[in-house]
Amino acid sequence: MPDASDTAAVVREIHKAAGRGDAGRLRALLRRHPGLANDTLAPSGPTPLLTAAGYGRLACVTALLEAGSTVEAADNMHGTELHYAAMRGHAHCLPTLLAAGADVEAVNSQRRTPLGVAAHGGHAGCAGADVNAMGNCGETALSCAASWSAWGSEASLRVLIGAGADASDANARGETPLHRAAGSGNEAAARVLLAAGAAADAADRREG
Repeated sequence: MPDASDTAAVVREIHKAAGRGDAGRLRALLRRHPGLANDTLAPSGPTPLLTAAGYGRLACVTALLEAGSTVEAADNMHGTELHYAAMRGHAHCLPTLLAAGADVEAVNSQRRTPLGVAAHGGHAGCAGADVNAMGNCGETALSCAASWSAWGSEASLRVLIGAGADASDANARGETPLHRAAGSGNEAAARVLLAAGAAADAADRREG
Protein backbone atom coordinates (compact mmCIF):
# COMPACT_ATOMS: atom_id res chain seq x y z
CA MET A 1 0.00 0.00 0.00
CA PRO A 2 1.54 3.38 -0.97
CA ASP A 3 2.26 5.87 1.83
CA ALA A 4 0.66 9.31 2.03
CA SER A 5 3.49 11.04 0.19
CA ASP A 6 3.30 8.56 -2.69
CA THR A 7 -0.47 9.02 -2.91
CA ALA A 8 -0.15 12.81 -2.89
CA ALA A 9 2.37 12.61 -5.71
CA VAL A 10 0.01 10.49 -7.80
CA VAL A 11 -2.89 12.88 -7.13
CA ARG A 12 -0.72 15.77 -8.32
CA GLU A 13 0.07 13.87 -11.50
CA ILE A 14 -3.63 13.15 -12.08
CA HIS A 15 -4.51 16.83 -11.72
CA LYS A 16 -1.60 17.85 -13.91
CA ALA A 17 -2.69 15.48 -16.67
CA ALA A 18 -6.32 16.63 -16.36
CA GLY A 19 -5.33 20.29 -16.61
CA ARG A 20 -2.95 19.81 -19.52
CA GLY A 21 -5.36 17.66 -21.48
CA ASP A 22 -3.09 14.62 -21.50
CA ALA A 23 -5.86 12.02 -21.66
CA GLY A 24 -3.46 9.14 -22.36
CA ARG A 25 -1.39 9.86 -19.27
CA LEU A 26 -4.55 10.40 -17.23
CA ARG A 27 -6.07 7.07 -18.28
CA ALA A 28 -2.83 5.26 -17.43
CA LEU A 29 -2.74 6.83 -13.96
CA LEU A 30 -6.39 6.01 -13.32
CA ARG A 31 -5.91 2.40 -14.39
CA ARG A 32 -3.12 2.02 -11.84
CA HIS A 33 -4.85 4.07 -9.14
CA PRO A 34 -8.63 3.75 -9.69
CA GLY A 35 -9.45 4.98 -6.21
CA LEU A 36 -7.97 8.44 -6.77
CA ALA A 37 -10.35 9.73 -9.44
CA ASN A 38 -12.01 12.12 -6.98
CA ASP A 39 -9.04 13.11 -4.83
CA THR A 40 -8.25 16.80 -4.34
CA LEU A 41 -4.93 18.54 -3.83
CA ALA A 42 -6.25 20.35 -0.75
CA PRO A 43 -9.32 20.10 1.50
CA SER A 44 -12.38 21.45 -0.34
CA GLY A 45 -10.26 22.03 -3.43
CA PRO A 46 -11.22 21.05 -6.98
CA THR A 47 -11.41 17.43 -8.02
CA PRO A 48 -9.64 16.25 -11.19
CA LEU A 49 -13.00 16.47 -12.99
CA LEU A 50 -13.42 20.10 -11.94
CA THR A 51 -9.89 20.78 -13.16
CA ALA A 52 -10.51 19.13 -16.52
CA ALA A 53 -13.84 20.93 -16.99
CA GLY A 54 -12.31 24.27 -16.04
CA TYR A 55 -9.63 23.91 -18.70
CA GLY A 56 -12.04 22.57 -21.30
CA ARG A 57 -10.26 19.21 -21.60
CA LEU A 58 -13.13 17.14 -22.98
CA ALA A 59 -11.12 13.94 -23.49
CA CYS A 60 -10.01 14.13 -19.86
CA VAL A 61 -13.55 14.86 -18.68
CA THR A 62 -14.65 11.70 -20.49
CA ALA A 63 -11.78 9.64 -19.07
CA LEU A 64 -12.54 10.75 -15.52
CA LEU A 65 -16.25 10.05 -15.84
CA GLU A 66 -15.47 6.58 -17.19
CA ALA A 67 -13.19 6.04 -14.19
CA GLY A 68 -15.98 6.89 -11.77
CA SER A 69 -15.41 10.57 -11.04
CA THR A 70 -18.30 12.12 -9.15
CA VAL A 71 -20.35 14.74 -10.97
CA GLU A 72 -21.39 17.70 -8.79
CA ALA A 73 -18.29 17.48 -6.59
CA ALA A 74 -18.26 21.19 -5.67
CA ASP A 75 -15.18 23.14 -4.58
CA ASN A 76 -14.98 25.47 -1.57
CA MET A 77 -16.97 28.09 -3.50
CA HIS A 78 -19.60 25.46 -4.33
CA GLY A 79 -18.77 25.65 -8.02
CA THR A 80 -19.58 22.46 -9.92
CA GLU A 81 -18.10 21.13 -13.14
CA LEU A 82 -20.81 22.96 -15.11
CA HIS A 83 -19.91 26.22 -13.37
CA TYR A 84 -16.23 25.74 -14.19
CA ALA A 85 -16.87 24.93 -17.84
CA ALA A 86 -19.52 27.63 -18.33
CA MET A 87 -17.51 30.32 -16.55
CA ARG A 88 -14.64 29.84 -18.98
CA GLY A 89 -16.72 29.37 -22.12
CA HIS A 90 -16.07 25.65 -22.64
CA ALA A 91 -19.45 24.88 -24.19
CA HIS A 92 -18.11 21.72 -25.85
CA CYS A 93 -17.80 20.07 -22.42
CA LEU A 94 -21.37 20.75 -21.33
CA PRO A 95 -23.23 17.96 -23.20
CA THR A 96 -20.94 15.30 -21.72
CA LEU A 97 -21.35 16.68 -18.20
CA LEU A 98 -25.12 16.98 -18.61
CA ALA A 99 -25.35 13.41 -19.91
CA ALA A 100 -23.49 12.29 -16.79
CA GLY A 101 -26.12 13.91 -14.59
CA ALA A 102 -24.75 17.39 -13.90
CA ASP A 103 -27.41 19.73 -12.49
CA VAL A 104 -28.07 22.84 -14.61
CA GLU A 105 -29.84 24.47 -11.65
CA ALA A 106 -26.96 24.04 -9.15
CA VAL A 107 -25.90 27.32 -7.54
CA ASN A 108 -22.48 28.40 -6.33
CA SER A 109 -21.67 30.49 -3.24
CA GLN A 110 -22.96 33.59 -5.05
CA ARG A 111 -26.24 31.80 -5.80
CA ARG A 112 -25.46 31.76 -9.51
CA THR A 113 -26.38 28.89 -11.80
CA PRO A 114 -23.97 27.77 -14.55
CA LEU A 115 -25.97 29.98 -16.91
CA GLY A 116 -25.48 32.91 -14.56
CA VAL A 117 -21.71 32.58 -14.50
CA ALA A 118 -21.67 32.09 -18.28
CA ALA A 119 -23.60 35.31 -18.79
CA HIS A 120 -21.37 37.13 -16.31
CA GLY A 121 -18.38 36.06 -18.38
CA GLY A 122 -19.97 36.86 -21.74
CA HIS A 123 -19.98 33.23 -22.89
CA ALA A 124 -23.09 33.08 -25.05
CA GLY A 125 -22.75 29.40 -25.93
CA CYS A 126 -23.03 28.14 -22.36
CA ALA A 127 -26.75 28.06 -21.66
CA GLY A 128 -29.09 25.53 -20.09
CA ALA A 129 -30.30 26.69 -16.69
CA ASP A 130 -33.25 28.78 -15.47
CA VAL A 131 -32.75 32.03 -17.36
CA ASN A 132 -34.64 34.05 -14.74
CA ALA A 133 -32.99 32.61 -11.62
CA MET A 134 -31.59 35.32 -9.33
CA GLY A 135 -28.27 35.43 -7.50
CA ASN A 136 -27.91 36.25 -3.82
CA CYS A 137 -28.02 39.99 -4.57
CA GLY A 138 -31.23 39.63 -6.54
CA GLU A 139 -29.62 39.88 -9.98
CA THR A 140 -30.62 37.67 -12.90
CA ALA A 141 -28.18 36.43 -15.53
CA LEU A 142 -29.61 39.07 -17.89
CA SER A 143 -28.81 41.86 -15.43
CA CYS A 144 -25.28 40.53 -14.99
CA ALA A 145 -24.72 40.42 -18.74
CA ALA A 146 -26.19 43.90 -19.20
CA SER A 147 -23.85 45.44 -16.65
CA TRP A 148 -20.57 44.13 -18.08
CA SER A 149 -19.86 46.10 -21.21
CA ALA A 150 -16.38 44.70 -21.81
CA TRP A 151 -17.24 41.01 -21.70
CA GLY A 152 -19.14 40.42 -24.93
CA SER A 153 -22.42 40.96 -23.18
CA GLU A 154 -24.55 41.73 -26.26
CA ALA A 155 -24.14 38.17 -27.56
CA SER A 156 -24.99 36.77 -24.13
CA LEU A 157 -28.04 39.02 -23.89
CA ARG A 158 -29.36 37.74 -27.20
CA VAL A 159 -28.92 34.12 -26.12
CA LEU A 160 -30.57 34.73 -22.76
CA ILE A 161 -33.49 36.63 -24.30
CA GLY A 162 -33.88 33.92 -26.92
CA ALA A 163 -34.03 31.36 -24.10
CA GLY A 164 -36.87 33.26 -22.43
CA ALA A 165 -35.16 35.76 -20.13
CA ASP A 166 -37.44 38.63 -19.07
CA ALA A 167 -35.99 41.89 -20.39
CA SER A 168 -37.94 43.89 -17.80
CA ASP A 169 -37.40 41.69 -14.72
CA ALA A 170 -36.39 44.00 -11.85
CA ASN A 171 -33.99 43.23 -9.00
CA ALA A 172 -34.59 43.93 -5.30
CA ARG A 173 -33.86 47.63 -5.88
CA GLY A 174 -36.33 47.85 -8.73
CA GLU A 175 -33.54 48.04 -11.33
CA THR A 176 -34.21 46.34 -14.65
CA PRO A 177 -31.49 45.01 -16.97
CA LEU A 178 -31.90 48.28 -18.90
CA HIS A 179 -31.07 50.26 -15.77
CA ARG A 180 -27.99 48.09 -15.27
CA ALA A 181 -26.87 48.59 -18.87
CA ALA A 182 -27.34 52.35 -18.63
CA GLY A 183 -25.53 52.49 -15.31
CA SER A 184 -22.47 50.80 -16.76
CA GLY A 185 -22.53 52.86 -19.97
CA ASN A 186 -23.27 49.78 -22.05
CA GLU A 187 -25.13 51.37 -24.97
CA ALA A 188 -24.97 48.26 -27.15
CA ALA A 189 -26.61 46.18 -24.42
CA ALA A 190 -29.28 48.85 -23.95
CA ARG A 191 -30.14 48.67 -27.65
CA VAL A 192 -30.48 44.88 -27.46
CA LEU A 193 -32.76 45.15 -24.44
CA LEU A 194 -34.94 47.86 -26.00
CA ALA A 195 -35.29 45.77 -29.15
CA ALA A 196 -36.45 42.89 -26.92
CA GLY A 197 -39.20 45.03 -25.43
CA ALA A 198 -37.60 46.37 -22.27
CA ALA A 199 -39.62 49.26 -20.85
CA ALA A 200 -37.70 52.48 -21.45
CA ASP A 201 -39.68 54.36 -18.79
CA ALA A 202 -39.39 51.85 -15.94
CA ALA A 203 -38.45 53.62 -12.70
CA ASP A 204 -36.32 52.01 -10.02
CA ARG A 205 -37.22 52.45 -6.34
CA ARG A 206 -34.85 55.37 -5.91
CA GLU A 207 -36.69 57.19 -8.68
CA GLY A 208 -40.07 56.44 -7.18
